[in-house]
Amino acid sequence: MFSGSGAKPTTLPAPLPPSYDKVATVETNPPLYNESSTFDPPDTRSRKRKPSQDAVANSDTVWNKLEELEAMFNRQREQDVHAANQSLVIQGLRGEVAELREQLATCQKKYEDLEVEVAGLREAQAIVDDGEAVELAEIRNDIESLETRIDFVERGNNDDEFCKRIKEEIFDETAARVKGG
Repeated sequence: MFSGSGAKPTTLPAPLPPSYDKVATVETNPPLYNESSTFDPPDTRSRKRKPSQDAVANSDTVWNKLEELEAMFNRQREQDVHAANQSLVIQGLRGEVAELREQLATCQKKYEDLEVEVAGLREAQAIVDDGEAVELAEIRNDIESLETRIDFVERGNNDDEFCKRIKEEIFDETAARVKGG
């Protein structure tokens, strides 16, 4: 009957998807193969855990780990704040140290200047003391010469012993002046 020479090939359109009502009531067919049967040996009888127990145990672990991480993060933040505060304190202290070093340098300079001034005053005082000693020696010499004159006037001009004494003193004074230049 049909020898295959008179018919035209046709393509049928894809079937329409089922309505929502039918999809909700229709059960899906199980897959042709089961993963556990493919990968697990046939004599293994394993019981799978209930998902709720697994989730509760994992959630406690996750929450504990999360709390540890938050605590570590908060500690790190506190350490960073503490380190920042310490660095501010260190900067302040370094500024104070710099000021104190400047003050120390000025005090040392003043101390050195005062030492130079005191040394100059001591030298001047030594010169004054030497001058006073010379003046005192001259005054003593003047007093002694005045005493001899007074003694001469009181005794009179005829005293031979007094004349010898005056000659000796004049001779000693002349010799001292010649030696001293």
